Amino acid sequence: MRLVLHRGGEGMWNRLLVAVAVACLGTGIGWGQEALPPSGTVVSEMNAAIPVYPGVFSAPLPSPLDAPLPPRLWLRADYLFAWINGPTNTATLLTTAPAGTERLRAGVLDDPRTSVLFGATPTTAAGFNESMRPGFRLTTGMLLNPEATLGAEASFLMLGSRAVTFAANSDGKTILARPYRNAVTGAQEAVLIAFPEVSAGQVDFRVASGNFYNGTAGVYETFCNTGTIRLDSLLGYRFYRYDEAFRVRQQVNVLDPNFVPGTQIFTRDDFNAQNQFHGVEIGLRAEIAATQALHVHLLAKVAGGNLRREVNISGAQLVVVPGSPTVVERAGFLALESNSGRHISNEFMAVPEFGAGLSFQALPNLRLHVGYNGILLCRAASVMPQVDTVIDPSLLPPATRPAVEGDRPRFQLRRDNLWIQSLELGAQLNW
Repeated sequence: MRLVLHRGGEGMWNRLLVAVAVACLGTGIGWGQEALPPSGTVVSEMNAAIPVYPGVFSAPLPSPLDAPLPPRLWLRADYLFAWINGPTNTATLLTTAPAGTERLRAGVLDDPRTSVLFGATPTTAAGFNESMRPGFRLTTGMLLNPEATLGAEASFLMLGSRAVTFAANSDGKTILARPYRNAVTGAQEAVLIAFPEVSAGQVDFRVASGNFYNGTAGVYETFCNTGTIRLDSLLGYRFYRYDEAFRVRQQVNVLDPNFVPGTQIFTRDDFNAQNQFHGVEIGLRAEIAATQALHVHLLAKVAGGNLRREVNISGAQLVVVPGSPTVVERAGFLALESNSGRHISNEFMAVPEFGAGLSFQALPNLRLHVGYNGILLCRAASVMPQVDTVIDPSLLPPATRPAVEGDRPRFQLRRDNLWIQSLELGAQLNW
């Protein structure tokens, strides 16, 4: 039998060869290839043979979702229970004595009949404004690089003010006196506010501790991160301001028949102390993972820079006599010509800060905090140590001579270390 091929059959033959080739490729068999892959290979679901090399990709690769990414932005708010432990006050400001005490000894500190109404006693110093005060701190930050090793943070802290007030008044039957030590004789003496048949009067004292403001801004770098312990170095700027004030207002109504009836004497004393700091800050911060959700935080920082202290002292006295012009004196009782004025000093100072706390990851983007923080204001000007109760009577209004250098009361800048300690409760939101 003879097979005869026509020209038109060449196209059919070509199509048959193409079909066979496609079938071979579809079954994984090629010309010169074996039908099964060699041993030691893994065949994927797509039937692609992938060689296995010992030690390489022998375990599944972790997914990026297995390790949560650190937050890029965060905002933290803390409520503070704070205390300022400053210098004690050694000045005795107001005294009294029983009826019948002779005029020259009434209210004098070394008289056994004298009782202290306000201020320090001869054996016990007094502390002002050391009770708990509320406050808050706001902190915000952000990462600056994809590796999460560099970031920036800024915070602002404010503590509320505190004040101690005391007022006393007398119709003349109860003795009120302001004691002092005579700078000339060294003897204890007193100026009378109220004394039987001599004068009646009242006096108000106010010792105030102003708001404390503190701000920081800077960058941090993570230089160690083991997964359990993380260490950050800190570099930035710190600012703080803290003020105190002492104020006395006194009114004396003269009862002595040798004076014009209705004569009144008004006296005031004002002392103000301001502290303002600007400096560069360095520090170290540690975070230790006790568990996946519970972390321990430690902080140590110190700032070095300029501390500007300003103390302002002023006094005045008004004598009002019916039918006569009012007499004004630029001197009170504790604030006289010898110590009044604006006193400014600048000094390079260090401000250390320490902290410790715990945080708990309550939600994926919410962390709760509790901790302790302490800031030491080194050599700051507190107001009560600036009060000098050694007085030259010749400078009391109306002064009999002008003040000269070395007179008392005298301004001598007294500097103290003020501890600001706080317990903190807060929360941090992460994005």
